[in-house]
Amino acid sequence: MGNQATVASRFWGFVERASKVPVGVAVALAVVLRVGAGLAISAGTTRYYEYGAIARHIVAGKGYSYFPALGDAVLPLTQMDEASRWLPSAYVPPVYTYVTVAATELGGGSHAGTVWALRGFNLLMACATVLAIHALARRLTGSPAAANLAALGAAIHPPFVYVATQVSGANLYVLVEVLLVIALLTAAYRKDWRAWVAAGALLGLLSVLRGEAVVLIPLAAVWLLWAARRAGVDGYRRLTVLFVAVACVLPVGWMARNWSAFGRPVLAVATTGGYNLWAGNHPGATGSQKGAVYSPELRERLLELPPDADFELEHDYVLRQAAVDYIREEPDQALVGVARKAALLVVADVYDARSRNPLYIGGWLVLLAWGTLGLVGWWRSEQADRARRVLIAGLLTFSAVVPLVFVVLPRYRLPIESMLLVFAGGWLATGAARASAKATAVSADPPVVTRG
Repeated sequence: MGNQATVASRFWGFVERASKVPVGVAVALAVVLRVGAGLAISAGTTRYYEYGAIARHIVAGKGYSYFPALGDAVLPLTQMDEASRWLPSAYVPPVYTYVTVAATELGGGSHAGTVWALRGFNLLMACATVLAIHALARRLTGSPAAANLAALGAAIHPPFVYVATQVSGANLYVLVEVLLVIALLTAAYRKDWRAWVAAGALLGLLSVLRGEAVVLIPLAAVWLLWAARRAGVDGYRRLTVLFVAVACVLPVGWMARNWSAFGRPVLAVATTGGYNLWAGNHPGATGSQKGAVYSPELRERLLELPPDADFELEHDYVLRQAAVDYIREEPDQALVGVARKAALLVVADVYDARSRNPLYIGGWLVLLAWGTLGLVGWWRSEQADRARRVLIAGLLTFSAVVPLVFVVLPRYRLPIESMLLVFAGGWLATGAARASAKATAVSADPPVVTRG
């Protein structure tokens, strides 16, 4: 018992000292760790996925394109022919793609140069994310110590460090989501139209970083109407209309571009909704995107699609229909698939080597435990009024439901982790304060004198 008490005392003492570390030190630590990780992970072998492929085509004057066509057929991506014509695309959302375009030009067109340019951008976003999580933790918990601990967690959390070395829109959309929460909490309690415009602009930006975020626009509008009415904000209906109008500018503008490019109406930011649904819902699906394998019949059907301007829409429709047919015909297996995806999301995506890394999975499981304890404690505190609870619960639910319906990938968990960092900071700060108060009380007790 004595040894356990000593270990606990040392742990809470360390936490208390860490809670006094300024946020600037956390930002500096974030820089050191991410630069170190970039040096350890080869830029030459780092994939830049669809972002890089589309960016190269834009730089080469081929437009926003991904799939190549030769003659009367669309080529498999493994058989790209630079002499072929390139079909219009919306395979991934545009914002991080155009960041990759800038990186491609800064990197001189080389693979490693592009990756390093993107790592520089990701590093800036990582520093901003540390500051944003610090601000959100301060807003939600009211504790400077909790904010400092949350910022330190964001600086050192292994999945956050790793993603900064990769070509991934998550480097930007995690930051935007944290800022969006701050903006929504600000707008809901103020009449200041600028706060509502800022919240709408951030949600619009998020919608062209994560295509599924478009559904958050009506949900956020309903929450703002309810929360602002409860807070007694004058003119909240007009302000909500303003919020929705601003939030729709970017996604609707990109949908209009897609309509023009594909020659028919497109009510989506990206043309991969069907693929993502199929990847998690087909015979033999593991629940992980890394385990998705086309059947010979489905692959043949996709290759037979004519190379028209709307090829991507038809490609996505075929995959979406295959997924819907599977769910309708095999509902029991589809439910088993949801349970499998839940396990991959909550524990680890065993089909993805990154997720099996001890640092990656260890950092996640520790954060899950501390963050959950902190969330429960915050939920019961005076800091958590009803509107704040609904907002946080809604965002966490949305972040969990998307991969459960579609497919699991390690980066899909990052928005959840950003929220858990806030609450983990709160739980650790509270525990350290209690341990310090207990130690002070013990040291203040008068010594017991016994007479023989």
